[in-house]
Amino acid sequence: MARIYILDESMSTRSRLIESLTKRNHRVEGFSTISNLEKAMNCEKPDLLILEVKLQDGDGFKLVERLKRNCYLPVIFLTSRSSSSDRIKGLKVGADDYVIKPFSLKELALRIEAILRRYHP
Repeated sequence: MARIYILDESMSTRSRLIESLTKRNHRVEGFSTISNLEKAMNCEKPDLLILEVKLQDGDGFKLVERLKRNCYLPVIFLTSRSSSSDRIKGLKVGADDYVIKPFSLKELALRIEAILRRYHP
């Protein structure tokens, strides 16, 4: 069982992911802002972070770049930004995967499991 944090402004996206991943026995928390995520991370680091690139209070690319400098954290971008340059940038800043919306819950769950196996064998 992994602790997974989700950062996405869309309540429906957060709810779908929380429901799906909880059924797979993960502990999941959702956040709509970077500031709320950072407060939670001060208390407990997740085993995996899933986030959108475009956020009200900041840029997901910059957040991941900063987080990766300071901690060992697997990251998946789950975003509607689908250009090749965005995907490349996401991977360059340290994301382990880049999934474009709309997405398959089952496929995302398998990607999560693969990343967790690599980080937490």
